[in-house]
Amino acid sequence: MGRYLNHSRHMDYTKDMAEHICLTEKMKPTDKQKKFLYVLRKKCEENGINTETDRELKTRNNYKYEIDELIKRLQEKGLWEV
Repeated sequence: MGRYLNHSRHMDYTKDMAEHICLTEKMKPTDKQKKFLYVLRKKCEENGINTETDRELKTRNNYKYEIDELIKRLQEKGLWEV
């Protein structure tokens, strides 16, 4: 009889793929962030505040910074209380 086949390489590949999928899902912005940013932008547009920034909105982190920046702009105009 010959050697037994080693299927651990397939299990390792599956584990790596699962971790990669998990990490990419964690990077995606949440629905709550998307809705809150939409509300902030609407409030800024109603009051004539610029909503443009130089960030691409692809990750949670970028959404976080965008939300913080819009809140600061609203606070400067006195439209947002801490």
